Amino acid sequence: MAEETKPSDTPRFKWVKSEKGIVELYGNTIHPTWTLFDVRLVIGQLMGTRGDPIDKGFVIEEQGGLTISWPQAKALRDSLAALVAAYEEANGEIKEIKLARPKSLLESKSR
Repeated sequence: MAEETKPSDTPRFKWVKSEKGIVELYGNTIHPTWTLFDVRLVIGQLMGTRGDPIDKGFVIEEQGGLTISWPQAKALRDSLAALVAAYEEANGEIKEIKLARPKSLLESKSR
């Protein structure tokens, strides 16, 4: 009879700091693509167009990218679902953000 595998039987790995350090990214937008072998997430940051008044539009500036295997993507999905559930249990439901177009800077100064 085969012995059942228990979570404690799973190998543990020690996290070590890279001599090069790590890249810190902030993103509020993700563009996903995929192949038969992996998933790619390009991380972007939504921001006002540089040099223009805020009412002229927005751009998404690429901050970096992450490519992972399909099994790792599935593990990431499960980890994120657990994190969101724990956050919402502690802080309440996360609501979808709906952004309104800001008023012109010139319009607000003339008042």
